[in-house]
Amino acid sequence: MRVHAQVLTSVSSDTPGTTLLLHFDSKRYVFGQISEGTQRAFQERGLKLSKVSDIFLTGPTDWHRTGGLAGVMLAMGDPDGTRTSAVDGQDFGGLEQQVHGGENLLYTLATMRRFIFRTGMKLKVTEHQPGDTWTDENVVVKTLHIRPQNQGERQRDSQEKHQFLAKVVDDMFCSNWTMNTWVDDPNLPAEAAEGEEVQEAVRSFQLSTKAPLKGKVRAPWPASTIVALPETTPNTVSLCYIVMLHPQRGKFLPKRAKELGVKPGPDFSKLSSGQSVVTADGNTITPEDVMEPTRPGTGIAVCDLPSVDYIPDFLASEEWKNPEEVQKTIGAFFWMAPKEIIFHPTIQDFMEKFNGAQHIISSPGCTPDRINFKAAAKASVLLNKIDADMFLLPLMDSSKCTPLTEPYQTQAHPGLQWQIEPKWDLGTSHLDPEFNASEIVASEGLQTAITSYRASEDKWSKHPKQDVFAFQPELITLGTGSSAPGRHRNVSGTLFKISANKYILIDCGDGTLGQIKRLYPDNIDQVISDINVIYISHLHADHHLGSVPIIRHKLSLMTEAKQDSQPFTIIGPRIFLTWMTEYFRCEPDMEEALGRFTFLACEDFLADTSPGNQVQLPSYLQQTLDLIKVVTVPAHHCLSSFCVVFHFTSSSSEATEFKLAYSGDTRPLDSFVEISKGVDLLLHEATFEDSMLAQAKAKKHSTVSEALDVGGRMGATTVLTHFSQRYCEMVEAGQGKGVVVAFDGMRVKLGWLGRWEHIRGALGEVFKEDETEEVEEDEGNKEKTSPKRKAGDKKGKGDQKAKKGKMPGRGVLSRREG
Repeated sequence: MRVHAQVLTSVSSDTPGTTLLLHFDSKRYVFGQISEGTQRAFQERGLKLSKVSDIFLTGPTDWHRTGGLAGVMLAMGDPDGTRTSAVDGQDFGGLEQQVHGGENLLYTLATMRRFIFRTGMKLKVTEHQPGDTWTDENVVVKTLHIRPQNQGERQRDSQEKHQFLAKVVDDMFCSNWTMNTWVDDPNLPAEAAEGEEVQEAVRSFQLSTKAPLKGKVRAPWPASTIVALPETTPNTVSLCYIVMLHPQRGKFLPKRAKELGVKPGPDFSKLSSGQSVVTADGNTITPEDVMEPTRPGTGIAVCDLPSVDYIPDFLASEEWKNPEEVQKTIGAFFWMAPKEIIFHPTIQDFMEKFNGAQHIISSPGCTPDRINFKAAAKASVLLNKIDADMFLLPLMDSSKCTPLTEPYQTQAHPGLQWQIEPKWDLGTSHLDPEFNASEIVASEGLQTAITSYRASEDKWSKHPKQDVFAFQPELITLGTGSSAPGRHRNVSGTLFKISANKYILIDCGDGTLGQIKRLYPDNIDQVISDINVIYISHLHADHHLGSVPIIRHKLSLMTEAKQDSQPFTIIGPRIFLTWMTEYFRCEPDMEEALGRFTFLACEDFLADTSPGNQVQLPSYLQQTLDLIKVVTVPAHHCLSSFCVVFHFTSSSSEATEFKLAYSGDTRPLDSFVEISKGVDLLLHEATFEDSMLAQAKAKKHSTVSEALDVGGRMGATTVLTHFSQRYCEMVEAGQGKGVVVAFDGMRVKLGWLGRWEHIRGALGEVFKEDETEEVEEDEGNKEKTSPKRKAGDKKGKGDQKAKKGKMPGRGVLSRREG
């Protein structure tokens, strides 16, 4: 039996947390910080979640360690993207799955009840208490609860509160709710209840995915009906783990058994299985008489120390009292800690005492900021070769990385393995090679396409308003995929730069902060500080779950600069404020953040609001952003989802407006077209290609042609985004002028829009040459890479046939569009 612990993620801009994968032949266990980017890391390395049975969260329960948990849990419930719906009541069998952590884990998940749901999962959530030991057929896991110095003990949740939260989480993932449960529509007029005919338009298209029964709507899933959660406070206790394999029984010694008078046959089998036997001479032979000594189980320690305040309690743990004995069973320590802890004299002394073990370290400042999402980075490098202004390079800065000097200390890199059985060994054969942009060479076909593109420069058409603005507004598309992060596209996130040092962040899904760090590593603080508005279109995980670290980062900069009154506005559905209010209670130092920004509800900017009831924008938004008006309409998607139009004035000409429209997620809407007539730039979702119209209707999204039709009716230049992850390219979508297909890390300025009609040939060459590898595990955990599919090869299962003007993706990355 081969058992090993493998580094899945180490600290980087892409993956701020550290995660380990413990491999057994039968199943997998995850230990560490399930931060943003974790789900994408599984995809990048070709590791499936179908065999993961247990997740053990380290550290205190905070966003740094749980920010990627929702996405991972949803993927565990649908690891292959084969469910026809996220809420169809199907039971797909598989492993029972459990998430382990400290106090507030249930509360954290319960705050997501309005937008996270998956029926039929075999899921259990366990909040461990001090002294807990968990075991199954493979491992024994002991929890170490490490407390910070000079902090009082948090009052434990009552049994009643714990049971309430457990029921909420159970209803999110394990309920028997189905899509065919109908209830009376509360939005219908009173006369409808008496049987009078009601027009179809009265029914809310946000309440169901298909036409409901007359006068009915689909019942909400049970967890979403919980109005409020009980109060809570942050949990500062950090969980560490000692993970041990069970003792290994010694080998049966047949020669010794014969010497003691045992006849080969059934008696050998009994002794091998642990039963005593009686020989013909009447002697009782025990298994111990004919077996090699039992070998004690060995394992690893997983140590998550958030700050130096945790060092005294960690060192005081009884488990470390006898270093010589400990090193007989623990072969490796995995450290997740800041640089000041790793190089703290007492921790260095600790490592020296345990120098017979390997100390594998993942730490900001000790671990290089490696680019982990190489498929996307490779495409970005090739796109940058076409047009360096339009396509930004993903960058990294490891100049401040302090090297480790001791022979028993090793940097944690993705792919690094510590073998536990059959013998201890540090393996580097599966290490991810470091990404090197200079090694990516444009093919001959791409070079020819680039030459042709640049020769067309004098033919690029101009936008009518490109010379009106002293500073041309621009979009920076951070994430252009839908539902879940993919290898080539991250989920929704867009920076709109209205002028120098003035930004609006439009939606921010998982990993948005990491995308910003990759594009602006040298001035990340300045960019975050310059985000004056965060706009959230609706509460789906791929649109808003990246907001927490951005808000935290921004508020920390305000605190450092002592700018408590610095203007900062969040615009979103009212339930987004409800979620923030609930969640920030359990996030250290964040509850007070609610009073440090202005929240404006999308509902207060509805186009049909009477003039006397319309909310006025704070004056500082006009002063700092030239933002004079915001108009919304309900989107045809989920409850409390919105389309929006932002109105700006030109700083050089107050009579000239610039208008940006953003669809969020929606089916095509006449009301959105109506409020967007004459907009300059439309950012519209185009989740599905045209052949998948039925899926677009069922999931309340738009096809490419539908999005282009909306843009045409508005008279706008249209930027298509939010593509299904089954499409890594979509190069040929929307032929003609006034259409741009967005990619991650792309800049779109008014003056550059004319380039797009000439750029398609070069873009097609990028993805023709792109090597989409699908890496899977076999039972022996050997990685297999499928050969590169050349142009003209038969499409793989799940790819769609090409339509005129549309291009299917090469490589099926996901089949879940939320």
